[in-house]
Amino acid sequence: AIIGDGKLGLLIAEVLGRHAASLGEGTPRPVLFGRHAAKMGLLSSAAQVETAFAASALPARAASFDVVVDATGSPTGLDLARSLCRPLGAVVLKSTCAAGADFNTAPFVVDELRVVGSRCGPFPPALELMAAGLDLTPLISATYPLEEAMAAVEKARTKGTLKVQIRVCSDEAAPELDTSL
Repeated sequence: AIIGDGKLGLLIAEVLGRHAASLGEGTPRPVLFGRHAAKMGLLSSAAQVETAFAASALPARAASFDVVVDATGSPTGLDLARSLCRPLGAVVLKSTCAAGADFNTAPFVVDELRVVGSRCGPFPPALELMAAGLDLTPLISATYPLEEAMAAVEKARTKGTLKVQIRVCSDEAAPELDTSL
């Protein structure tokens, strides 16, 4: 399971979903738990990811997953990840979480959960996925020319914005990119 439908959660769901699909019949599909139907709808059909609202995850899916990836960076997301993980399972933290002194670590100990930090993944497989046709353009909320960089930064600060692209040259002047690895 993946918790969080922001840009990081969507990318993780896309990659894990495609990987699970490549393993064939009988491989469980990842589930992305999020709060925004529109964001979860950005996943490609190739990902074969089930989506569900985080608010409805419990109690029905409590302790249902061997591995849960938290991509929320919030104490609430981390607590949900813990609740969805089976005893002896693993919670993978993909973003930092300032949980504070009030955060209860007892359930992690009682359920003997492994907590794994994961900052950056391997870049070559990510580039191969992109070269094979992984379309990331649905994650781009807006595109601005370089001359409007300050407006782009303001847009990036807007709630609900995923990624903002700044073009440094016009399409006509853009060089062909070599995507071979």
